[in-house]
Amino acid sequence: MTVQQTSLPWERICNPQDPAMCANIWPGGSGEPNPDEEIECLYHAGQAIIKPKNWDEFDPAAVGFVPVDPIDLFLFEPANLEEEEEARRVLDFFREAGVGVFKLDGEADLFEMIDEVQSQGHEASPHYQFQPAPKWRYGPYNSPVRIDSSWSWSDLPSTGPQSGEQNARLLIFDTGSQGDPTTLGLGIAESEETVDQRVVGHGTFAASIALQYNPSLDVDLYRASWKNGVLNEASVTAAFIRAILAGTLDDAVVNLSLGTYPCGPRYQPIGLPTALARPAHVVAASGNDGHNFQLYPASDPSVIGVSAYDTNWSRASWANIGEVFAPGEDVVGWYHDGVDGSLAVWSGTSFAAPHRAACLASGVC
Repeated sequence: MTVQQTSLPWERICNPQDPAMCANIWPGGSGEPNPDEEIECLYHAGQAIIKPKNWDEFDPAAVGFVPVDPIDLFLFEPANLEEEEEARRVLDFFREAGVGVFKLDGEADLFEMIDEVQSQGHEASPHYQFQPAPKWRYGPYNSPVRIDSSWSWSDLPSTGPQSGEQNARLLIFDTGSQGDPTTLGLGIAESEETVDQRVVGHGTFAASIALQYNPSLDVDLYRASWKNGVLNEASVTAAFIRAILAGTLDDAVVNLSLGTYPCGPRYQPIGLPTALARPAHVVAASGNDGHNFQLYPASDPSVIGVSAYDTNWSRASWANIGEVFAPGEDVVGWYHDGVDGSLAVWSGTSFAAPHRAACLASGVC
């Protein structure tokens, strides 16, 4: 196995005139999907996010919807009182931004009802779910490969500038922390809760990449899922709200190593963008399917989508296109599976994105 070295310079800005690196780029970095390519869009059955053109005149029942209850945001699973209160904060946050979350009032087809809402001049989309964006390529559950335990976190050299400077706080919104994050210098320990064993330790690994770039950075790791492991527009927004309440979000650099494929150009997400407008910079993973278009939110024009270099400093064959490139194949970080932690090798645009985010927070990019 060849472990990718990350000595500067590692970044190449995407040039739309260079077809080898930037084929079929649309403004904002999102290329046009090929109709023959299989794209799985993940959303809550029966739920839509609607931005009425006029709330005072909007009657959801007239277009086949009713407002969701907070419990509906958890895939209809039981939640405790604290989670329900957090869900109410999300719904209030959306409403202040002119957005509402609704569920079907009956057994109609979700997209037919969304089309009906749009035909009346309102914005509407499914309530999207997200997935982390590692490259699932190794071992049981395609998990990362651990490095010999004789190597420790302190043995890793810095991959970024040696000045130790930073211009902004870096916030990682991901699967939350595993183990004791203070051993890496991470702040705001929000424990990971996930039902998908393929991404256990994903957030800790992504945050370690940023700290490896610049150990002097202030890096806070937030859990962007609900406590049952569900990742959706509402749960990511809930994490943004916690950062707002902590006073850390404004003027921060945010990393999102997660995403989703919208269900077509008419159905772009409209819930999460209400939160994306707050930080100074938002960086997101472009995805690992080799497409010439990106996951959302990397495809959002206001977001910096990051693709991955392979170990030969070319665009990785499995990486979606991006505005910028960073090391993403066989990178070394700190992996913790909930039992023990060690250095490990993992791949994906998930781990290219924190390089760019750390570079921005350090004032280098």
